[in-house]
This record gives sequence, structure tokens and C-alpha cells, in this order.
Amino acid sequence: MATADRKDHIVQLSILIVDDTGFMRYVLRDLLMQNGLSRVAEAGSRDEALALAASLRPEAVVIDTTHEGAGGPALVTEMAGVLPAARIVAVIRTGDPAAAAAASRAGAEFTVVKPYDPAEVASLLSSLRSEPAAL
Repeated sequence: MATADRKDHIVQLSILIVDDTGFMRYVLRDLLMQNGLSRVAEAGSRDEALALAASLRPEAVVIDTTHEGAGGPALVTEMAGVLPAARIVAVIRTGDPAAAAAASRAGAEFTVVKPYDPAEVASLLSSLRSEPAAL
């Protein structure tokens, strides 16, 4: 990809945040926007997330797997089916390696820990902006 095209791709990256807590969606959205993203959508429930995924076709989806209200771990699997090309990020609790392993088995490519660390979110965005690993 040419440098100009790559820069345009970075700016145009679209992300869907799925979390049943409005404040946590706000915190993550703010961190993403501080790191240069402008195309961020939010869903507060499984049904809303699936509807937005179908209509917006985001390149990445960040799913809170810590609460069933946002769909929990099962939504990771569903979202991978709905958006097979999307990069899926599972939000897990600090110190929960079992949740990270379960999210990976469900189809998440990345995990991020809640509460959010700005440096970790910046690192995650760097990973999302890179080309997906070949399978």
C-alpha cells in the first residue's frame, strides 16, 4: 500500500464499540478519538451491535465480554460470523487470563483490559492499523 493510501486507511478506520455501560463506551470512544479515529460507532446491547454491524460494516469491533448485557463472549463468535473480515477485540477484566483465552477461542484477535489504560489503547490501535496476519 502506498504511503498516501496507508495514511488514508489509518484515518478512515471504522470501529464499533459494544458495551452495556454508556460511561465505558464514552471513555473508550474518547481514547480512540484522541488517537486520531473519527469513525467510531457505539452499541449498548447485542441486538443493537448486530444491527449496526450489518449496516455500517466496521473494520474493527471492540466487544465488552465482561457483562452479558453487551452480548458477552457469545457475541464475539456471532460478530466473527457477521463480519468475517473485521478485526475483533475482546474487553476483559484485569487479571483474567481465562477470559482472554476464551475470547481468543471465540474469534477475538486482540484483547484489551478494563479499566482502560491510554497507552494500551494506543498500542491496540497501532495493531488494528497494521495489516491483519495471514491465516
